[in-house]
Amino acid sequence: MKNLRHCFIAFIVVLAAFPAKAQITFTDTLATLQGDLIVHVLGHASVLFEYRGQSIYIDPYNKVHDYTDAVKADLILITHADKDHFDTLAIRKTRHHYSLYAGMRRCPSLFRYGHHHG
Repeated sequence: MKNLRHCFIAFIVVLAAFPAKAQITFTDTLATLQGDLIVHVLGHASVLFEYRGQSIYIDPYNKVHDYTDAVKADLILITHADKDHFDTLAIRKTRHHYSLYAGMRRCPSLFRYGHHHG
């Protein structure tokens, strides 16, 4: 029983230490009457939608996805101000000079990136 308890504690420590590595990522394509909608689940709450030449990111998070060579965003949506949803590094890597941003008013630094709707 003592060994089982140690294994359980070790398992919890590993999960706590590496939460981003356990993320599931995948891409799916949904056919619509006006073209394909490509959905990229990037890990945690991060999603990229590509539709008719437009790219929309939701909560880009640098710890679950490498955005270094990522598609540039036409729109970035931020659901709330927690750092795993409002990641300024991921925003900097995905933004373009014409990107639009939408988020909670609790994300005041979102305004410095350009056009904001919130």
